Amino acid sequence: MPKAVRIVGRSSSITNSFVNGIISVIPPTAEQIDEALRRHWENHRAILDLMREAKKTAGLIRARIASRADPLQPPALAGEGEATAAADTV
Repeated sequence: MPKAVRIVGRSSSITNSFVNGIISVIPPTAEQIDEALRRHWENHRAILDLMREAKKTAGLIRARIASRADPLQPPALAGEGEATAAADTV
């Protein structure tokens, strides 16, 4: 917490925190603003790329589910079909 200071005759750390929050002590330089905007747009592009990838993956999953005869049954594990066939013949 910030140190309590006197503002209009009252000592209040809450008021001090509020004043410090709305009054910038050192204004940003043009270079700092440009850097912040550059990072913002890089993050924006990265998020859009992730969203495109997720949409593509969801489309592939939907197509795979739609192509199954019975989407409620999971696919047989490797070798599982052979064991079932062998059990049916005994």
